[in-house]
Amino acid sequence: MQIDFSGKVVLITGAGEGIGRATAEKFAESGAEVVLNALTDRYVTQVHSSLASKGYKSHVVVGDISSEETVRKLKEVVSQIGRLDVLVNNAPLEVDKPFEEITIEDARKMSEVNVIAYFNLVKTFFEYLKASKGSVINVSSVQGLNPESFNAFYPTTKGAELTLTRELAVELAKYGIRVNAVAPGPIDTPHNRKKMGELFGGDYKVGYEKLARGDPLKRFGTPEEVAYAILFLSSEYASYITGATLFVDGGMHIVQPHSLGFC
Repeated sequence: MQIDFSGKVVLITGAGEGIGRATAEKFAESGAEVVLNALTDRYVTQVHSSLASKGYKSHVVVGDISSEETVRKLKEVVSQIGRLDVLVNNAPLEVDKPFEEITIEDARKMSEVNVIAYFNLVKTFFEYLKASKGSVINVSSVQGLNPESFNAFYPTTKGAELTLTRELAVELAKYGIRVNAVAPGPIDTPHNRKKMGELFGGDYKVGYEKLARGDPLKRFGTPEEVAYAILFLSSEYASYITGATLFVDGGMHIVQPHSLGFC
């Protein structure tokens, strides 16, 4: 199966590292022109340079996707290009605190980034997606189904993304726009290495090993494995799929119906 995005334009938020970076690279390798967004320029400019060195076309907009200024800049870039075929809502905000410590401001900010900004970006680029009969992919998490025991609000926003996906799929189908979600499980990303390292005395591999015991495939996934799922759902091969959530989690959502607590 050859997935070809030649002549198409893809916008990916949270594209500086991990799943976002892998997704940008795979879309570019498949022929797409990519618009990259990340909160800071720490890594996303490296992604842009790497793609340029291989002859791939990309653009960079740095900023918080919950900021109207960032959204305005993204729209300017897309307007200059003149089309948008795929919107990948990937930029996450995760505040790891138990219920007693999380603040209303923490919860509000996670809601703004993980839910409202996702909705706003679809609204912002609706006319472009309508014109291209495009695709929206919301990158959620297995935590939207099975929350962690030490994380009081982030899984709530991830669950909201799954509901948003289904609602938009129903409302936008008449325009030929498909809306799907990908729900990664334990993925080997810089964020997860840092998180597991902090939980397990600086050695993320200990945390990986412990968490992977409850996964049928007994390992962490790779960002590329998630990226391929995103490409498939965005492609013509998934033309009859909308409102779906594809779990890329090694089967974790099947065997852990309650909490993902592992500490």
